[in-house]
Amino acid sequence: MAELNKLTHIPSLSEGFRYAVSRFTPLPTSITELRAILYSSPFPAGEAYSCEKHADACYVNDATSMITSVMESISTSSWMGPQGLREGWYGVNVWAPLIDRCFHTIQSCVLARTEIKSRVDKGANHRFDGIICGFVGHAVAEFGAIEVAKDAEAVSASKTPKDREKLIGIMENMLKALLEAVEWDMSVGRALCVVGIQHVGTFYSRQ
Repeated sequence: MAELNKLTHIPSLSEGFRYAVSRFTPLPTSITELRAILYSSPFPAGEAYSCEKHADACYVNDATSMITSVMESISTSSWMGPQGLREGWYGVNVWAPLIDRCFHTIQSCVLARTEIKSRVDKGANHRFDGIICGFVGHAVAEFGAIEVAKDAEAVSASKTPKDREKLIGIMENMLKALLEAVEWDMSVGRALCVVGIQHVGTFYSRQ
């Protein structure tokens, strides 16, 4: 259990992120108030922008602004039911601003989209909606995978459990590949971690 606790440790929030989020307190009660906050600087006035220091703060503004625009758009499209909002719509409009944007400031790390085959897939020929990869040493390594589904599919079919099985399987293969890359040195291997993210409409789970 101690080993698992080490693997699931959640890093503390950066000061820049905390400052950016604090601007939304008290919570805005209208789009006008929300937009006023989004148009303000996500970091203290007078500070020169630094990617290392302010990237997380800018993420708060970017993600919130994009999601707000999406909500404004679909509020005028009530005639379109769940079947009209396909899997790709959720991936691009809901999850890309929240998830993909996070990887923009991580050096040598990329979230590849979509219908991507994993380099470590053991002949299953699966394709994923996202593969998290990075350049380590002299090779590309994979650290996680993403599957996306829309609400209608999650309710009416068996797509959700199948996606979960796909993610668990590929995560096992990714972890084995990473362990092989460090020659099964468990002093390093115990710190390795892979992630699986499953999006279902506007909900997500982390494996």
